[in-house]
Amino acid sequence: MPTILLHYFRSHKAAFAIALIALSCGQSELAPTASGAAISAHRIELGDSVAAAQHVRFVYALSADREDRNFDMNGILGSSIERLQNWLSKQPGSRKLRIVLHDGQPETLFVRLRQTDAELIRHGVRIRDAIERELISDRLIRKDEMYLLFYDGSGPEVCGNSAWPPVLRGSVAVKYLRGRNESPSCAPPAGGTNTVGIVIFDLSALHEIFHLLGAVPRCAPHHTRDGHVSGDPRDLMYAGPLQWKPSEIDIGRDDYFDHGRRDCMDIAKSPYFE
Repeated sequence: MPTILLHYFRSHKAAFAIALIALSCGQSELAPTASGAAISAHRIELGDSVAAAQHVRFVYALSADREDRNFDMNGILGSSIERLQNWLSKQPGSRKLRIVLHDGQPETLFVRLRQTDAELIRHGVRIRDAIERELISDRLIRKDEMYLLFYDGSGPEVCGNSAWPPVLRGSVAVKYLRGRNESPSCAPPAGGTNTVGIVIFDLSALHEIFHLLGAVPRCAPHHTRDGHVSGDPRDLMYAGPLQWKPSEIDIGRDDYFDHGRRDCMDIAKSPYFE
């Protein structure tokens, strides 16, 4: 299979193909946002963006053979990003992620991977690693940015996994939209762009982003299970025997966010936050 990818944008009238090195940004049908406003849908290829460094980037990713459900074009992922940003801004002392906007709305990039769904699923729990290797090989990602890929394909028995620096270095976290029988944590909400308020799908995505930024460090007093906290299932980064019901960031502010200590990583100081 060739390694050169064709980049394109879509409209109701035509589809255009351009070379990998070109910048593509097209206008298409109007897509509703979480607020109900209509915006001009667009598709920008991963690797084409020229935005400034140190942003968290969102990517809609497909295997070589999966059908395109247009989640980057129809407002589904954009609405989710808006909800998690609003939730972050309302947390005590918290702040929003640094993301790229297009016409005032969260930008979601697009990539079609070279491997088929069957080839990727053979990697098991290391699908994320395989996807990141491919993106690096094709020079589609930057080392000075972080990427959350919404992978619209089969996944392992989890809804997501991520790099966890400095233990597991990398720039990519993955949400498996068809993982674990498309549970609410994996699949976008049925309400789509009409969903009001944060939902478990959004918080699961934010959970993976926090891993990508380094949470939870092993030096944290409540660290458990490689990158999580024990004790309170309301914590965004909880892992344990109780049902996860996330509603707060770093309960007690002593593990990974805004704890004020110098002897342990504090991701609140990350340049990827506004």
